[in-house]
Amino acid sequence: MKFIVNGTAYPLHGYISDPSEYTILGQLSAPYYLCRGKDGSMFALYLPNVNEYYPRVKRKEITTMTNAQIILHESLSLMEQGLLKGSGQYAEVETAEGTMTIELPEDIHTFNGWKERGYQVKKGEKSSIKFPIWKHTTKFLKTDTGNAELDKMNTAINEQGGQTNMFMKVSAFFTAAQVEPIKAKA
Repeated sequence: MKFIVNGTAYPLHGYISDPSEYTILGQLSAPYYLCRGKDGSMFALYLPNVNEYYPRVKRKEITTMTNAQIILHESLSLMEQGLLKGSGQYAEVETAEGTMTIELPEDIHTFNGWKERGYQVKKGEKSSIKFPIWKHTTKFLKTDTGNAELDKMNTAINEQGGQTNMFMKVSAFFTAAQVEPIKAKA
């Protein structure tokens, strides 16, 4: 079986007992993880009890995914549960039995995500889809603290775009059936 991620096929390794032989890059679809071997090769790995094999400190490495990966993973899970419809678009996945075609779930976006695409959430619509995604914040530091050394350091940080922070935040998502095109103001 092979996993296809962004058009690239990765071979599936059943199990590698020595965790020092590979690095986990991210979760594909539980319990499968995208890994890089010591030789630089990329592959999918079956790890059903991943948290038993890695101490708590390393869990952050294991579960870190981009927002796009999180949304796709959650969308596929919601489609399997019958909470989302299919999009009519298909992707090919290679398995041991041959090539398998799966339907991709319908698009979901946050309130701001739809707004960026020229849509607004219909009045009265409520989101029934909520899960955590990464939130990015930027904070500009005070440069008039009275401490010359601290002010100089804060100025340098601010010149590079400020102090950034990433954290997980539960966000509400809407389907295409819950939005309408933004009407031009007359």
